[in-house]
Amino acid sequence: MSLQANNVILCDDVRREVTGKDIIIGVYGGKVAVGAYPAMISAAIWIELEVDRIGRIDGEVQIATPSGNPPVSVVFQIDATELGPSPLAVGGLPIVLEHDGEITISLREPGGNFEVIKRKVVQRGEPPFPQARPT
Repeated sequence: MSLQANNVILCDDVRREVTGKDIIIGVYGGKVAVGAYPAMISAAIWIELEVDRIGRIDGEVQIATPSGNPPVSVVFQIDATELGPSPLAVGGLPIVLEHDGEITISLREPGGNFEVIKRKVVQRGEPPFPQARPT
């Protein structure tokens, strides 16, 4: 596979600065807390891909929910001019949540199988969930 995910972030939105840096907004750092079901969120994902070849690279990202609805799928294309990390941001993804479970984010190249690159627990309840804090 020419694409590997180094980092995957599920969030509310990703914006690009004029300097080329990405601003990641509303990161789901732990569980995805939902006040009541059914719930619909507009999510974004930010993926740091590791590219191991130069040229056009096609891929597909899929987000599946515990609801059993068809997964949300996004086809993308990278024109890699150098080897190494390459960011991919996809926003405005409609995610319907109907019960507790797990969101999975998967990646594949054309003709390949989806590989899960991130899992996020979905749970009814109000944030904050326990968090690690620096000492």
